[in-house]
Amino acid sequence: GTILHMDIKSKNVVIDSELNARLIDFGLAREVKEGEELQTATPVYGTEGYFPTVQHKRLTPEHDYHNFGIVIRELLTGVDPTEYEKDNNRQLRKWDSISVENSTHDRVWPKEFNTRQKIRALADKCIDSIKKEGTLKSKGICDELKDIMRTNGVKTWKGWNDQRCEICMVNEHDAKSPVAAINHKDCPGKIKICPACMRNSYFNPIKCHTCDNDIKAVIGDGWGAVLIAGYDEHEANLFKKDVTAFGDAITSTVLPTMCISKSNLVVVDCNAKSKESASSRIEKAFKILESKHVHTLVFLYSGHNCNFGFQIGRTSTQDENSEYLFFNIDELCKCIEEINGLEKVIVFLDCCYAKPLNVPDHICLIQFKAIGPHDQTKVIGAKGSIFTRYLVQAFTMKASGEKCKLQDCDCSITSDFITLGSLWDYILRHSQHDGIEKMIPYQNTKNVRWDTMFLAYNYNFKVKFCFDVRVPDANINQMIEVLPRQLTEFKALKPGILFPACFDMLTKQMNMQASVRPDVTRYADILAIEVDGGPKQTQEIDNMEKLLLAWNSKLLFRCRFRQCNEIDNGRPVGFVLKNDNIVCKILSRLNPEQHPLDIDGLEELMTALNTEEDNIKHTELVKPLKLFNDKLSALLHAAKDNKLKNRKLTINCMDVFEDGSVTLVYMELTSPEEQLDN
Repeated sequence: GTILHMDIKSKNVVIDSELNARLIDFGLAREVKEGEELQTATPVYGTEGYFPTVQHKRLTPEHDYHNFGIVIRELLTGVDPTEYEKDNNRQLRKWDSISVENSTHDRVWPKEFNTRQKIRALADKCIDSIKKEGTLKSKGICDELKDIMRTNGVKTWKGWNDQRCEICMVNEHDAKSPVAAINHKDCPGKIKICPACMRNSYFNPIKCHTCDNDIKAVIGDGWGAVLIAGYDEHEANLFKKDVTAFGDAITSTVLPTMCISKSNLVVVDCNAKSKESASSRIEKAFKILESKHVHTLVFLYSGHNCNFGFQIGRTSTQDENSEYLFFNIDELCKCIEEINGLEKVIVFLDCCYAKPLNVPDHICLIQFKAIGPHDQTKVIGAKGSIFTRYLVQAFTMKASGEKCKLQDCDCSITSDFITLGSLWDYILRHSQHDGIEKMIPYQNTKNVRWDTMFLAYNYNFKVKFCFDVRVPDANINQMIEVLPRQLTEFKALKPGILFPACFDMLTKQMNMQASVRPDVTRYADILAIEVDGGPKQTQEIDNMEKLLLAWNSKLLFRCRFRQCNEIDNGRPVGFVLKNDNIVCKILSRLNPEQHPLDIDGLEELMTALNTEEDNIKHTELVKPLKLFNDKLSALLHAAKDNKLKNRKLTINCMDVFEDGSVTLVYMELTSPEEQLDN
């Protein structure tokens, strides 16, 4: 989506050793997907003097254009945009064009410099765009700047003399790796990229600084996959398990190895009930990928195979004596041949009697087979296939922090890429040492060049996500380490890992052995995962994409209960009370039906609670009631302006542990429509 920086200023523009400019500090930045409303729930505070207004809720590209215009004026005049003129108390952003011209530094910008007026006019245009939304586009600004630079013989970028990556400026750019052979051959100053930045372009795209072309990743971009789980009425789950594990590995956004988009993955489960035949579904899978314009195909078959082909079903699923249906190698080769523009095929056959494929001469073929064309594979009980198990392990083991499934084996692939050779050695070594005799994998290749041997990115280090988990009312915190295998989907992160961790910390602090009630996790939305986005700025992480971008930026994750003053639509809040039966009893008596409360009802509840507090003499009983009242007061103060307008507050109390020693208080705002649905 479009990135709005929202804090462009001279202090956020840095230059490298060759005086190339870089924009930094994206702490206030927002990504706007196409069709989204450019609104923010809370005001965004920019830098005074650069923004047309100090705070705003509606985000537009014109805010960035305006700031950029101020930076240009600052370069022309040397005037600090945050300061006010002594004579008329104006900031630089309020100056007219004549004032800017009269204050332009002649020594830096000589009057005979023929583009001085163009630069000043561009700044005026950028600043005025805030009043005329939609009249200026970033492409127009760039085109004017490029024209100015061409006129004066200035390059847009000067390459470095060393081999550092020009994206991260840390890792080495290897001229011998496929990353160097990026897809704009005629570019005079190709951008230098390291494997890590190329891999991260899976979700953080890159453009070349010289030719402005998109950098297409050498692995993943234009790739697609067809995975087939063969038919077997007894071992169907094993084949499906193999296919699912491999599919998860090659499409993972947490550990992007092959970086194949899930929209470019087609899985055919021959055991699944369907009105369409398995053969027809397989053929359709290849047609789908042809419509995606893939140039590299990854194919996996896990199942039974014989001289007739892959076993994909029976003529009658109701009759165990009916004949089997097959999809043979020639049919597979025909499907591959019919994909227009296909350049490379990577095939994994996890089956008996695996035959070599015969593809057209212009296609590069890399084929891995679990066994030779005359041999039979073996399955070890519930563990499934040896071949696919070690195939997935090669992609994920080191990064996941897991141990090899072979006892006392300390193996790993150490380079930045998984290549034809390294993957073959890995599978061969493991399949021969897993207690299975005469199970030797085979490979078949055709038209393989040095730049086509690279199959996947390799993580030769342990990947982990560290969260500083905090329970503020209990004044405890702990670092929680989450491994990729635990992070299958973002929506399970809070209820499955972080929320239970909060209460594990509570049990340790209270020195108790009580177990957490399982239904408590449905309130996990009160947790906020956040990172620091700049001075006094935080950004809440609410999807996997943001999590990965923050992780790649090496930002520290914090996880905490949202405070009551942060309540908003879709942002529930909560807190814990110890020894709290008194609050639950009073709430049950004052609001037995648990009706949602408007502002008046909330104020009445607080008045009643204050009365109850005055009537209680025991100090230990007053503490949780007073804390509850303080929380409600903070919420009421924050929500009184507009958050409770046409909305009501729902309060739920639940015992966290079976012994009732800790109570979770959960509060959320609901609209009238949501109340009717409930």
